[in-house]
Amino acid sequence: MIDSVPFYYYSYGSMPTISAMLFGYWDSRGYGRLIDYYYDRYDIMLDSIIEDVPNVQQELAIAMGTDTMTGGTYISNIAPGQVTVANTINGYNFSSECSPQGGPGNNYLWPWITNEIDAGRPCLWLNINGSGPCLSGTAFGYTQDSLIAGHSPFDSLIYWFYAPLSGNVWVITLVPNGYDSNNIFLTSPVGGEHLQGNEIWHITWEYTGDGIDHIGLYYSLDNCQTWDTITVSTPNTGNFPWLVPNTSCDSLRVKIDAYDASDTLLAADGSRHKVIIEQTGISETFVLRSFNKLSLECRPSPFSEKITIRCQTIDALTEGLPIQLDIYTACGYIVKNLTIKTFNQISWDATNNRGNTLPAGVYFIRLKYEDSSVTERIVYIK
Repeated sequence: MIDSVPFYYYSYGSMPTISAMLFGYWDSRGYGRLIDYYYDRYDIMLDSIIEDVPNVQQELAIAMGTDTMTGGTYISNIAPGQVTVANTINGYNFSSECSPQGGPGNNYLWPWITNEIDAGRPCLWLNINGSGPCLSGTAFGYTQDSLIAGHSPFDSLIYWFYAPLSGNVWVITLVPNGYDSNNIFLTSPVGGEHLQGNEIWHITWEYTGDGIDHIGLYYSLDNCQTWDTITVSTPNTGNFPWLVPNTSCDSLRVKIDAYDASDTLLAADGSRHKVIIEQTGISETFVLRSFNKLSLECRPSPFSEKITIRCQTIDALTEGLPIQLDIYTACGYIVKNLTIKTFNQISWDATNNRGNTLPAGVYFIRLKYEDSSVTERIVYIK
């Protein structure tokens, strides 16, 4: 039996759903651009909200020409639709084939099923009667007495299908060609976490391969209809401190993109489930927050050309030590990283890490040293 074939619940139609499970399997095995993020969707046919639908499910429905009102898909459209999504949309080199019609004369395509599973490739198994799809699913295991293990689109449990059923049978394959060792896996937030507004949350990830040079991070507060930028480029360190926007939200999703040195997208991932942001009582009216060891002064504010930033600590032993300083937008993503030495001052000219001048608005300067931090609100005008 093939391990770790994911389950996705029915949405858009049975064929896009069970096909998305194949794509989810290969996404974590060298083809990390196949699934980028997950979202919730109201399904007309089921008249209910389906949670955590992978974006590839919609792509497959469109490519297969699925009637999402009824869930119907022509069998002849399934294999070409899979190729379109894998190759045309995501830039890979997959092949997909639809078997001849199975029945008693060819042992209900049993050799097709066993050959695919023995090769480590889950496949689609369709049993069609006169009224439409029946007992169709993603096949990833079998027994010698003609039982097929797989997922149906309606239950996360493993189903055992009996292959020699009445009706007509088809097998749809999905075969990858080539392999990219570079992949990315978001490890936090993945779903279920409770974040506090105006606090730092460490976005973390794991990766494979040695070709990932930098990372892009994005977040959505509206069920992935729009994405706001956290950072367009940060080194591939596995960790990024994010100042969470101070808003109330029960459907936050985070998305991560991995790029090579030429800015080519290698892989992507996203929060599998919804994340909660709890708004805090801190508002934009504060001017200075100071804790045990640090003080931060930023003058003048508002400013139009340059602002002077001065840092002090109560520990004389730290004099002259460099401390990291981050500048955030009011939406909570970092635009500038600076280094300041204690008991010294530097100036900032309202440019980001790429040297581009930022738009006028409210920004936050945050300084952290050991277990202490201090944040000041500033205003940039033009």
